[in-house]
Amino acid sequence: MSTMAAQVIAGIPPVTLLIEERLRLYSRDDAKLRTTRLLERSTTLEKWQHVWSDHSETAMWSKTLIPDVRQWVSCKHRRLDFYLTQFLSGHGYFGDYTKRMGITEGSICGYCGEEDSPEHTIFVCQRWAAWRSNTESVIGAEVNSRSITILMMKSKENWNTIQRFVRNVMNAKRRDDILH
Repeated sequence: MSTMAAQVIAGIPPVTLLIEERLRLYSRDDAKLRTTRLLERSTTLEKWQHVWSDHSETAMWSKTLIPDVRQWVSCKHRRLDFYLTQFLSGHGYFGDYTKRMGITEGSICGYCGEEDSPEHTIFVCQRWAAWRSNTESVIGAEVNSRSITILMMKSKENWNTIQRFVRNVMNAKRRDDILH
């Protein structure tokens, strides 16, 4: 996983941007005021968004899922676990990743024979269609790569429902050990 993707997923701005923020605060007379700190953090998040958007070849999957760093970081109920982090980074129990890392020779889904990737596993593979349909029914919307984090950030209930779906799928894949 790229450092940039790890920082965005974790919601931790790059240290260089945090240093710049501290320097801006240090130079202000009103640095102890909450509004000043919030204003400077907003500036940091804006700069971070530009860095995230401008690196076109880095962390493409994570950028698809998390296009807006500011929204992601401001989500108060954002809680990550091992499986959600694997999905958000694309570094996990997915055929394309395990092949790229030399763990497996192929990248074909062991359930349906299609090319396996995070997108395939969570949004396409028919093995998980019933679980996916149940998740969509509970949250009242279609879950896809463009909507998933937006839906998760919308409410704690949505977050928990989608996180549970991802965890269940990833656990089942690990348990079945069907990577090729």
